[in-house]
Amino acid sequence: MKQAQDVSSKLRDTSRGETLPVRLGCVDSFAATVGPELIRAMSGSTRQIEMWSGLTPALSAQIHQREVDVVVCTQTTITDTRLVEVPLLSEAFLAVASRRWFERHKGANPEWGSLAAELPLIRYTARSVIGQQIERLARHLNIGSARHYEFDATDPLLSLVSANLGFAISAPLCLWQARHYLDTLVVFPLSRSHLSRRDFFILHRRAEWDELVDQISALTGNVLDELIRPALKKLLPQMPATALQQSNITRTHRDKSI
Repeated sequence: MKQAQDVSSKLRDTSRGETLPVRLGCVDSFAATVGPELIRAMSGSTRQIEMWSGLTPALSAQIHQREVDVVVCTQTTITDTRLVEVPLLSEAFLAVASRRWFERHKGANPEWGSLAAELPLIRYTARSVIGQQIERLARHLNIGSARHYEFDATDPLLSLVSANLGFAISAPLCLWQARHYLDTLVVFPLSRSHLSRRDFFILHRRAEWDELVDQISALTGNVLDELIRPALKKLLPQMPATALQQSNITRTHRDKSI
């Protein structure tokens, strides 16, 4: 990943003259997928990095209270005009089923509607933003499955899907986070609507950490292009090419206040 190495060098060069630690908070799916590459790029620098993961509501509260400096989250709920949001990436929600279910139905060219008609929906809990977003999408798609199973994390959710106990709605980074299940799963595109994607943002205070935020954005694009998208395409060939995209944001858009 030559581009990632170039970004890594810039991060190290920038941080040599700066000694203040940066406190970086990330939602779980980002921390577990792109996070290791960020840490690898920043390793060896004099900049102290404090990185931890959590749910978007907690991270939003922490940056508001100055407990963190930079946040990667999936929904901006802060009204503090001193904060800046930088669009980072966008991903589509996908229906996920077991390969066993697909093999039994592949002669009929199954799609997500077949899943919803036959299997219960295994959900993320409403404590998480992704759980709330998927619940709104499920209602929009008229998926009226009763609440039997709910999970905070993708790993146990996909374990039930893999066992053919139901289907799920998830997103590419979550699937990559629990990629040890992917050879037992298939995905189906959902109907496109304003609810069918989720967006990631970087939040930081105005005029603070600008260069670091730009470098995190650049490194994220490299990781998506060179690692995650190619691997997902190989493991889940049904996944649309547009299911995981970096936001095309220019410098002039970076100063948009929340």
